[in-house]
Amino acid sequence: MSKSTIDIDRPIGQRIREAREFRGINQSDLAEKIGKTKGGLSQIESGETYPAHSTLAAIAEILEMAIELVPLPPKSGKKTTRKK
Repeated sequence: MSKSTIDIDRPIGQRIREAREFRGINQSDLAEKIGKTKGGLSQIESGETYPAHSTLAAIAEILEMAIELVPLPPKSGKKTTRKK
């Protein structure tokens, strides 16, 4: 896997898991390096939670991923209305 072959249309958690496995790093080791629990990293990889930008930056550095390819978290979907 190289930076140029990452499919940016796949969910970020899936890309993190694939990059971690490609590098031969287990969940416990990566979680420790980024200051998360193994369960917290598992939630990121499964798509249950979206990591903070600082967490993404740490993961990208350790796994040698281009953070520019990481999408922003989805909007909350809340609409705001202006009072007249």
